[in-house]
Amino acid sequence: MLGCVLLVGAVVVSNGPASADRVSVRDSDDTDGRLDIRTATSGHGPALRDGGRRLRFTLTTYEPWRTRVLGRRPRHDKHTISFWISTNGRDCCAERTIDVSRSHRGITAQVCCFRSGPERRRIPAWRPDRSSVRVALRPSLLPHKRGRFHWFAEIAAEFSKENCGGGGGGGGPPPAGCIVDRAPNGGWMLHEL
Repeated sequence: MLGCVLLVGAVVVSNGPASADRVSVRDSDDTDGRLDIRTATSGHGPALRDGGRRLRFTLTTYEPWRTRVLGRRPRHDKHTISFWISTNGRDCCAERTIDVSRSHRGITAQVCCFRSGPERRRIPAWRPDRSSVRVALRPSLLPHKRGRFHWFAEIAAEFSKENCGGGGGGGGPPPAGCIVDRAPNGGWMLHEL
């Protein structure tokens, strides 16, 4: 019994410092198909030349999937992986999204800003393994108040007028019927910088 108590104490101690640099949410195995979110994580990458560090978002599914299940145009065809981000210090509405889609060379990602119009900036994206996707961006692409932002991850199916009753791609969250999975299932995650 004493051995178990010591082991639990060690896990708690080692988990403390990592939580300031990384925020992760685990989702239950609750969706049919390969695009069922296991974990979604925000964290920091290696140091940049200017001393800053890139922000990284990672989404991992329960099963492996092929890149071709993603559409070529975010939120228009096939599936899109998105990270919805609130940069105003509150967990109410997203001012930005990071949309991951397929390109002729693999995958691509772009940051979209809703407040200042349909501005889109490409950012690095890659697949660390067959069940994951990761994106990286400079913190300056996510202007934040009070050193924090809120976020959630989502996988959405194609949401055209014919498919989901009128979502129309590109200008806001998809209708509820088009969500394949979301992490967390409700609410937002808080990332302190």
